[in-house]
Amino acid sequence: MKTTVSALRFLVPFFLSAVLTGPAAHAGDDGSTATVKLSNPGKPATLRVDVPWADIKITGVESDTVTVESTIDQKGAKETRSDGLRRLDDEVTFELTEHDNVVNLSLAGDSAWGNHDAEFKLSVPRTMALDIKTEAGGDLTVKNTDGDIEISNMNGAVMLEGIAGSIVVNTMNGEVHAIYAKPPQKLVSITSMNGEVDLRVPADTKANVRLRTHNGSILTDFDETVLKTKAEGKGSGYNYGGDAARMSADAARAAADATRMAIQVAREVKREVERAVREETDSDDIAPTPEAAPRAPRVPHPAHAPRAPMPPITGGKVVSGTLNGGGVDIKISTMNGEITLRQTSGTVHSSAVNPPDGVTVTFQDPDKFTDVRENGSNDNSASDLDELQACLQQAASPALAAGQKLAITITDIDLAGENRLNQPDQIRVMKDVYPPRVSLKFQLIGADGKVLKEGERKLQDLDYLAQSGRPGSQEPLFYDKQLLKDWARKEFKTGS
Repeated sequence: MKTTVSALRFLVPFFLSAVLTGPAAHAGDDGSTATVKLSNPGKPATLRVDVPWADIKITGVESDTVTVESTIDQKGAKETRSDGLRRLDDEVTFELTEHDNVVNLSLAGDSAWGNHDAEFKLSVPRTMALDIKTEAGGDLTVKNTDGDIEISNMNGAVMLEGIAGSIVVNTMNGEVHAIYAKPPQKLVSITSMNGEVDLRVPADTKANVRLRTHNGSILTDFDETVLKTKAEGKGSGYNYGGDAARMSADAARAAADATRMAIQVAREVKREVERAVREETDSDDIAPTPEAAPRAPRVPHPAHAPRAPMPPITGGKVVSGTLNGGGVDIKISTMNGEITLRQTSGTVHSSAVNPPDGVTVTFQDPDKFTDVRENGSNDNSASDLDELQACLQQAASPALAAGQKLAITITDIDLAGENRLNQPDQIRVMKDVYPPRVSLKFQLIGADGKVLKEGERKLQDLDYLAQSGRPGSQEPLFYDKQLLKDWARKEFKTGS
């Protein structure tokens, strides 16, 4: 019987010692909202985000302000605790500043790396340029912007919807999906060491394309008379600059996986510590808080270690050519993953890409589902349901032709692993006897209203632990999402 041996126990002494000796990041019940106004409205502006780890969602709007909603507090906000205590150290907070139309968002506090529940929702001027960097990872979503976008991410999915400007995306581990609202007029460059890349552009886009992958297919739905290509190489394997480069990439990927695993454990342990402290405080009589003594000067924190550069991807399978006679450069490279270049049906408006047009996913009696519970709880996880819904919508949408509709109803979910209650670590136990299972029914309707395909399916992956070494396999819901993606690809022939 296969059991995933928790490497986390070996990481805890090295990683958590640094995390837990610092303060546990505290987010208020409602988080915080902050707004800054551009000093020169109407002039070019840039948003710079540089954080260790966070899920970030950015939406372009008609405005001259940047608004941030976060699950953590803004720097300088006064915290009020129900137990009457006040904090003497610096909690992890975010800082939002503006100078000469450059807006900066960063984390501040004694242990910025110790906060891994941070979420940011930003609304920005539609034409604003974006420069987003994360040092450990997090999922990034950008919607409805016309400005240029530059993203550097270690771990996590990147989703760009309704965009119009240049994009330069570099990620070590994660899928990249980009949907253009109108033909791009500037460079489109996407590089992912481990993860599929899906780019959608309007049918009238004029471009010079260059697509490269070592392990994965290169696919398109453009007609061969429109997209004229040739294969430049038939190399295979991990030959991209020699053995040293290969070892560097493998080491970087392993380090990224280790970081992600350690962060997950840090998050759970810190929650337990906070819970224990709250219980202890609630049960004791609290003496009046004495006047605080002057604080000694703080020792400056060391600067972040420089990010390891992503090894250049060379060799492999290369397809190049012209789309509609040539034009802007479109360059896509991935070491391990599929590349798909699709056409959107005319101009994509923001309201048509979220959720993916034509795909609806609903849950029937989710309270009766076998297991979609929060770790250590009997309650269903609404966030897990939302993630699985979005995953299935994204995976199935490429199957639809113009005017088609796909309705999917999920009738049961049994997440991979076993959720053992009342355990101090509150981490799912992954064994081959606990495979991911999903029951669903679906109906595909054509543009003329006729049913093209329908049925009921019971999905399961009895050999899911064979994927335990894949990049991202330590992420929550990895195996469950993979089950849904595999079904969509096989059922509707997406990406195959």
